[in-house]
Amino acid sequence: MARLARAFVFASSERYLSLLINLGSTAILSRLLSPGEFGIVVIGFAATTLAEGVRELGASSYLVQAPTLNRDAVHTVFTVNAGLTLVIALALFALAMPLSYFYRLPHLAPFFQVFALGFALGPVASPAASLMMREMQFGRRTAATVLVALLNAVASIV
Repeated sequence: MARLARAFVFASSERYLSLLINLGSTAILSRLLSPGEFGIVVIGFAATTLAEGVRELGASSYLVQAPTLNRDAVHTVFTVNAGLTLVIALALFALAMPLSYFYRLPHLAPFFQVFALGFALGPVASPAASLMMREMQFGRRTAATVLVALLNAVASIV
């Protein structure tokens, strides 16, 4: 029972700490940026959330729920995740200018282009996080997720 309670605490703290970090960085950005610049950030974050959701598509859930897991399954999930990430990153990069024109925000294009480059690095993290969850390493997963949220916040603010 103690192990279940510990897992619950880590899983909950992962979500809430990440949420607080994101809320804090959003509040700081809203003070540092003009309303137009902040609008670019909001549109960019919305695209980020959508892209992350599409990339996930259950591949990582498979790693957690598969009754048996071998090296080939992990490699397949990584390959599918990497391919999907590459397609999404290329699409975001290619659509950066048209979206910039659509929203009439010329500075949106560089935001999407930089995001697309950073997004392309994502397939490494998702399978690793799923394997930590499968192995019940919630403490490590929480530490990694909170660290990534902090690094994202600092990078966004800088």
